[in-house]
Amino acid sequence: MKLFLSTLRRYIEKLPAPFKRLLKKIGVYEELVVDEVSMLMDDETLLIRQKIEGRKKKQKKLKRIFWGLVSLVVILGIWGMYSQYKLQKLSEEEQIFSLSPDKQPKTGEEVVKALSRHIIVPQGMPQIALVQDASRLRETQAFFKDVENGDIVVVYDTAIYLYRPSQDIVVNAGDISGIGQVNP
Repeated sequence: MKLFLSTLRRYIEKLPAPFKRLLKKIGVYEELVVDEVSMLMDDETLLIRQKIEGRKKKQKKLKRIFWGLVSLVVILGIWGMYSQYKLQKLSEEEQIFSLSPDKQPKTGEEVVKALSRHIIVPQGMPQIALVQDASRLRETQAFFKDVENGDIVVVYDTAIYLYRPSQDIVVNAGDISGIGQVNP
């Protein structure tokens, strides 16, 4: 259609002036010119629409990239907070396992109370001793093979316990009958 109108317009332009005036009088000349202008405008609007659609596609792509990055940041933030929580929990557990010197039990009652958190102790008052020469104890008796300086030996009538206050653990527990065994 566009080709037809442009060809017709060329022919009309070649017509002598009296024919052009006649066509103008009839109104055909203006219609042809207006149609051609509208066709040109249609081409321009088509180009503009194509540009707009291209921009919309780019905007969609940028929105996807933006929301993808936002999602990634949120996921990394959650992962970081979870890691921090786990790290804090591990450090708290380490603090539980290694008591500072000011939190370690000092009196006999505190030692028995700390020991009873880990194991059921017999009734009665125990004898309590602090290990000062661990190497000598290791050589003489099998019960003390894992002893360290600073450990506490708690002896009841029927049982003996080796408690390490620095880590708040029971290192060894045994029957009184096994005390006299010599380390091989």
